[in-house]
Amino acid sequence: MQTPFQFVLNTIKVSFFTHLFWEHFYAVASCTGPSMLPTLNVAGDLILHSKLHSRGRGCKVGDLVSIIHPQDSSVYALKRIVGMPGDFVCVDPDPVTGGGTMIQVPEGHCWIVGDNLPHSLDSRKYGPIPLGLIRAKAIARLWPKMNWLDNSFKPIDE
Repeated sequence: MQTPFQFVLNTIKVSFFTHLFWEHFYAVASCTGPSMLPTLNVAGDLILHSKLHSRGRGCKVGDLVSIIHPQDSSVYALKRIVGMPGDFVCVDPDPVTGGGTMIQVPEGHCWIVGDNLPHSLDSRKYGPIPLGLIRAKAIARLWPKMNWLDNSFKPIDE
């Protein structure tokens, strides 16, 4: 049988471990909004985030990342990386002609967009996002239907 002191000490240990795990390794967050349709639903999805990828560590083109909103630090957004430092991206792609203005993503930044372009506020509006604003990489949808959020971007064979 535990003494009250041992019980309090064990409770503090568990709370400390849970806090460390939640802040530095993995977290679960809800996702709302139409910008990631059809990959994610408009509301109700619970997403598992890996915080091991914060600040862009190990992230690559095609990954879904959670970022701190560049204009409001109290808001988080979930978008797909389409350009890493040094990549050339099309700022305003024309769906008919395929043309548009090209820019090179600067060092220390990435280019992010939502999967549902007409309903997404992303790098097309804000410009390149500093890698330091990346909080985590989305790795799985836990609810309503569990599935891994794999990177569907494949390199083009030359």
